[in-house]
Amino acid sequence: MKISDKLYRSLFIFVIVIFLSSFLLISVYNLWNIYKANRMMGVYKKEQNIRTILILPKNESYWNTFIQQFKAVSVNRHILSDVIFYSNIQELINAISLSYYANIDAVILCNIFSNTSVDNEISNLKKKNIFVVSLLNDSLYKNEDIFIGIDYYLKGKIVGEIIYDNLKKKTSNYVNMAIVNNPFYSSIGGTLEIKGITDFLKEHKINEVYIKTFSSDYGSFSAELIAKELVSDNNSFNVIYASNEIETFTLTQTVILSNKIDRFILIGSGSDQKLLKYQKEGIITALINDKVKNISEKLIDGILSFKKYGHAASYISTDFSIIK
Repeated sequence: MKISDKLYRSLFIFVIVIFLSSFLLISVYNLWNIYKANRMMGVYKKEQNIRTILILPKNESYWNTFIQQFKAVSVNRHILSDVIFYSNIQELINAISLSYYANIDAVILCNIFSNTSVDNEISNLKKKNIFVVSLLNDSLYKNEDIFIGIDYYLKGKIVGEIIYDNLKKKTSNYVNMAIVNNPFYSSIGGTLEIKGITDFLKEHKINEVYIKTFSSDYGSFSAELIAKELVSDNNSFNVIYASNEIETFTLTQTVILSNKIDRFILIGSGSDQKLLKYQKEGIITALINDKVKNISEKLIDGILSFKKYGHAASYISTDFSIIK
C-alpha cells in the first residue's frame, strides 16, 4: 500500500471520528439543556402553583359573586382552588380534616360555629404549616394567619348616617327599624352592624331607636312573608334595611304593591339593574354593596405573601359602594 493511500485512510478515519465525537457532544449538550429546562420548569410550577381550599357555609347564592371574582384573578396568579360547602359542624370538621390530608398550601375558611373540635382541627392545620385565612368572620382568633373581611361596625355607621339624613327630610326624630337578614349574614356581622347603626344615631341625638331583626332563609318564600308583615298596618316601622339582594328585591316589590313607598326609608343591597332603577326613582333610599373584588384581591395578596415570605400582614376591608 502506498504511503499516500495510508495517509488518506488515516485522514478519513480522523474526520469520521471528529464528526461522530462532535455529533455525540452536541447530542449530549442538547439532552442536558432539555433536562435542565424541564427541571427548571418543574421547580417553577412547584413554586408557583399554590393549592387552596375554600370552606364556606352552604349558601351558594351568597358566595357566587365572590367565588367568580376570586377564581378569575387567582388562576392567573397560579393559585388553584377548590370549594367545599358545609351546612353543620360535622361537615365543617370533615372539610378541615380533608384539607389536612390533602396536598394543600392554604385553607380559606368562613367559620360560623364556635366549637372546640373545629378549633382543634384548625390547630392541626397550623402544625402542618398550612396557611389559614379567616374570611369575613373573625372567629378563629389565634389559629388564623390573617383575617380578611368587612368592618361591619363601620358599615352600620354608614347605614345610620343614611337613616339620619333621610329622617330630617321626613321631619321625624325616632327610628323604628326592621332589619331583614339571612341566618348566615346575621351570624357573621349582624350584631356589630346593629351596634354601628345605634351608635351613630345616638351620637346625633336620635334617642328613640328601636331595631328588630327578621331572619329569612335565603331565596325562600319566607322573605315574601316577612315583607308582607313589615308593610302591614299592624306595624309601625319607618325604616327597613335588607343586607342582601334577594331580600332587597322582595321588600321593594312588596312596598310598591302595597302603595306605601312614602312610608319607609328603604335601604338595601344589590347591583341588579331593576334595583338601580328603583333607587334612581327614589323608591329605594340607598344601596350599599361590599366591594367583593377588593376582598378577593387582598385575599390573593395575602396568600402570595405567605408563599413567598412565610407570613402575611393582616387585612381588613372597609370598602363599600354606596348609591344614594
